Amino acid sequence: MLVYINIPTGKIDTTPLITHRYKLVDIAEAYHLFENKLDGVIKVAVEP
Repeated sequence: MLVYINIPTGKIDTTPLITHRYKLVDIAEAYHLFENKLDGVIKVAVEP
């Protein structure tokens, strides 16, 4: 719970956890990557 509270306030830098970024239109590819743990994925960020 502490992490959830502090992420929006910027107290915890989550940037190192995001290994891949995808546009919303490419969400299926992002899910495939994450679900199958491909390419060293840790966390996927989906951007508008």
